[in-house]
Amino acid sequence: MSLTQSWKPQSVEELALYWISCHAKARKSMSSIRRDLGMLRKYILPTFGPSVVGALDTAEIELWISDIKRYSNLAPKSCNDILGLLRKIYNDGIHWGFVDKNPIARIRKFVLPEQDFSFWKHEEVNQFLGYWKQKEVRPVSFFGVLIALHTGLRRGEILGLRWDAIDFDTGMISVKRSFCRIEKRNREQTKSKRIRRIPLSVSQPCR
Repeated sequence: MSLTQSWKPQSVEELALYWISCHAKARKSMSSIRRDLGMLRKYILPTFGPSVVGALDTAEIELWISDIKRYSNLAPKSCNDILGLLRKIYNDGIHWGFVDKNPIARIRKFVLPEQDFSFWKHEEVNQFLGYWKQKEVRPVSFFGVLIALHTGLRRGEILGLRWDAIDFDTGMISVKRSFCRIEKRNREQTKSKRIRRIPLSVSQPCR
């Protein structure tokens, strides 16, 4: 007899802990697991932890997430992340045969405001590079900014770069690692778990 046939979670907390043990720990990074646990402990379990796993009501959950947004001053994206975590836990609960339906499935996400970005002008880029190119000793951050300007890589991907990811013959960078600030080590995969290849925009190293 399988585990799911002999045991089923009775409460939302039991389902959430089972999800952490059987799904998250096998498929997610330590930083992502810590983030999920933080959302569970602070927002989800204090309200729904003791609730019967199959008895959650959609209207009740919608009121709960609306109150979080209203009274906690969380950004809409953070509220969507909390709701998305609970939705994922219930979707996997259906997959495992623990529950018959997902009470979060019909709850709509909060609309995210459009973000505006500030980009360096060409003059600002040239000013930054020109200043440090005149110096015999440059800070490590200079090279990180230089790589970012030429590739658009994320900070963790830049910190995770190693020489074996750079092919000067083909002029390509293979983005296959990322640095995790929480674990303080390289992860042998990127955030998307895919290898991206980016062309080098300069043929000679910076001198």
